[in-house]
Amino acid sequence: METRDIFLESTSGKLQRISELHPAYLPLQYPLLFPYGEDGFRLNIPIGFEDSTARKRKNVTMREYFAFRILERRWEAPTITRSGRLFHQFLVDAYTMIESSRLRYLWLNQKKLRSSSYAEIQKAATRAGAKMTEQGSRIFIPATFTGGKRYMKQHYYDAMALCKYHGFPDIFITFTCNPKCSEVTRYLKKYNLTTEDRPEILCRVFKMKLDNLIGELTKKNGSLFGHVAV
Repeated sequence: METRDIFLESTSGKLQRISELHPAYLPLQYPLLFPYGEDGFRLNIPIGFEDSTARKRKNVTMREYFAFRILERRWEAPTITRSGRLFHQFLVDAYTMIESSRLRYLWLNQKKLRSSSYAEIQKAATRAGAKMTEQGSRIFIPATFTGGKRYMKQHYYDAMALCKYHGFPDIFITFTCNPKCSEVTRYLKKYNLTTEDRPEILCRVFKMKLDNLIGELTKKNGSLFGHVAV
């Protein structure tokens, strides 16, 4: 897999290429966000506590690391979350790093993935007169990858199966996010910020309101519309 072109110039005058997983990448890319040169993400960061569920993973994932970074905590300067457009760039860079890490895992673990349509793809290529060896190495993205083609198709099939078993839905609700809702404006007013400066706050408030709406519609003791079939 192609790596990102990240070059450093050392004191010797020679260029050095590093990976995005290098601990010095984030402080060198964002010196205003990491003024003291703190280490960025690196592999094999221990979780640091004992998990009662006895899960096998003992290290911090990249998503958990960035989620820790963008969370404001008491007695810690919120430099990252209040940096305006630089915070936007940091979020985009973090997202691309996480997605590339997930795709790299899928690329390196193709034999461990389970898929029922691999044979059908090879048959289709044979019927078209093309040889798989001449098409290069094909990478299959499973349905567990969020946003992938198989992921969207699986959710579509699940929705159609529910309609086939329970019948067509009786109501269709479109739920949108209001950036001027009281919860968001009250929080941003304290720090003299705008809604564009804190997009993750909008996502969190929207998710809480969405979960509350779904809970009101599907609670067991009776929802706003009566008994819910699904």
